[in-house]
Amino acid sequence: MHKYNIHKHHGPLIIDIDGELWVVDTGSPWTIGSAKAVRFAGDTFAVGHRLWPETYTSVRDGFNVKTAGLIGTDVLNQLDMKIDLAEHTLTASRDRLECAGDALPLDYANTIPVFQAAFDGFPHRVIFDTGAHISYVHPDLFPEDVNPIRVTDHSPQFGSFETDVTNLLVSVAGRLFPVNCGTLPPPPDSVYPHADVSAIIGLDLCRFAITIGYFPRRNLMVIG
Repeated sequence: MHKYNIHKHHGPLIIDIDGELWVVDTGSPWTIGSAKAVRFAGDTFAVGHRLWPETYTSVRDGFNVKTAGLIGTDVLNQLDMKIDLAEHTLTASRDRLECAGDALPLDYANTIPVFQAAFDGFPHRVIFDTGAHISYVHPDLFPEDVNPIRVTDHSPQFGSFETDVTNLLVSVAGRLFPVNCGTLPPPPDSVYPHADVSAIIGLDLCRFAITIGYFPRRNLMVIG
């Protein structure tokens, strides 16, 4: 079991590994960066150079903080992981971890985790993406009768773009979470065309939960 400090930063989930900052990104199927390998949870994992430098340079530009790389689900899905927002720590292990809270079954789009959430009482399949600090919904779920805030965000697929953002209540495991939501240039069902998803839920979910257990080998997530 290995515990890492979460970097306090308004953005994706970033941890300190041996003095370097790494993004922990459940929304990326690949681990990429400038190093040949990353030592994480007691093991050494190769870093995908086929995507370096173009893709990671694009990813890094959106973080507004100097990072060494991004750890994706090719690594994360081999482990158990517990995110503790009260302690600002992330625990990762090859061994089984436990987390008290409400259980959510996980499905996957490729290797990207998907769970069920409800908007206005209607269930939808959503991506869980710790690399996104803003959540994104299908335009059909974005309310018309609001005064949204215009923000600039960054995506490796689309580069920098502007989106209207408003606060939506999302029901996850029977609990309501206020989540800042925008819309992507193409909607989520176009980004993940075979996954039947309506939204991408980012770190807002983590910020309003005390702990999140991510246990992909058991197809399970726990909201504490």
